[in-house]
Amino acid sequence: MRLTRRGWLELGGAAGATGATGLLAGCSTQGTPRAAGDRLFVSTPRGLLAVDPSNGTRQTAPLGAIASPDWTRLYAAVVTGDKTRLTTLDAKTGAQLAALDVDGRLTARVASRDRSWVALTEAEPGRRSTEASWLPVGRERTTLVIADPTGARPVRRLDLVGTYEPDAFSPDSTQLFVLEYMPALNPDRYRVRQVNLKTGVPGPLLTRFKLATVVAEEEMKGRGRMQVLAPGAGTLFTLYTRQDDHEHMHTRDYAQAGGSGAPSPMVHAFVHTLSLNEGWAYCLDLPMPFGVGPGWAHAIATSRDGARLFVADRSSGTIAVADTQALELKGRYAVEMDPVSVPGEAALEVGPDGRLYVASGASVLVFGVGSLGSGGVPQMRWKLTGTVCGLKLSQDAKRLYVGQTDRVVVLSTVDGSEIGRIDVGSVQSISHVGRT
Repeated sequence: MRLTRRGWLELGGAAGATGATGLLAGCSTQGTPRAAGDRLFVSTPRGLLAVDPSNGTRQTAPLGAIASPDWTRLYAAVVTGDKTRLTTLDAKTGAQLAALDVDGRLTARVASRDRSWVALTEAEPGRRSTEASWLPVGRERTTLVIADPTGARPVRRLDLVGTYEPDAFSPDSTQLFVLEYMPALNPDRYRVRQVNLKTGVPGPLLTRFKLATVVAEEEMKGRGRMQVLAPGAGTLFTLYTRQDDHEHMHTRDYAQAGGSGAPSPMVHAFVHTLSLNEGWAYCLDLPMPFGVGPGWAHAIATSRDGARLFVADRSSGTIAVADTQALELKGRYAVEMDPVSVPGEAALEVGPDGRLYVASGASVLVFGVGSLGSGGVPQMRWKLTGTVCGLKLSQDAKRLYVGQTDRVVVLSTVDGSEIGRIDVGSVQSISHVGRT
């Protein structure tokens, strides 16, 4: 595996060749001139693929590369022997901006919003299979590596007792929010902690109501299905769906906080809300039937102003709408969706005009402002050939990029007409649409 002078991986041979480590910079297929100015990032089994949909040009970052929260940088951790090279790439051009060699076999996990730090962990020997695939391998101690990707400051190694995984940095880059899995050697649940980067010591979060002391910290079980960073990057929403033995406690339910102290047996999914600005966490319970169906049938999205959170469940044909300030459900609607017997990952997008785009099997459903309560009938239904596995709007909301098994289809948001398609090989999801 080697980086080109421009920072992207170079491929010997044709795109998609067996054993290839990436795509040749400049490789292109038929493009969509009307999409000039867009830059599309597609998640594939080979890593993040950057696509210029106006001409079909494709470039791929190294496998496992992560993006900064604002998608201006990509960070790739490439292991050679007992060392890891952390490379910083310009997400718009692919140019290499910096490189740093770090001792150990490491994986890049999260980057800070100001691009000053990248958190890495030791390469994990494997994850459990079957029902507990969401859990990490248990270990007595965890080493977290905090690196300045420019190399201007020394690398820090934090040795924590227990099993931890990085989740996000605070906006001022002084705290690292982590998931602590318990018990350490045989985990079956987790809780959120924050690590002070000055002291390297993990500590509890506040509650949503700024309570600093509670009887016990919230512990949860569930598969993390999807994360959405709110506009402004101050809040991280993570959708969790149930395990067979799903059970979680909420700080608001503890007897000290005036609650019953007992979890609800009717909750099988929740949205974990983490305030990165203020350091508190809160679980927004989702009512039945959310969480009863498969995890891939669920998806979340926020409105462009961040005021509303949408959750969809294809398996039950249900959409919930929540107020992100009050953290309360404001509506639950039964809508017409393709049954889960028609495959296809659930996905949501919200336009600046409030229109909601829902991936439903082999269709995209469009709901207008206030139309969710109109009997669940979408204003428009755009049928495609093949199932959908991702949706992303262009920043001007004039184009909807629809991920399918081996291509991205570009639709006009006026009427759903196809204005282009790009063959990109295996598509897992569409991660981001930015500007060139």
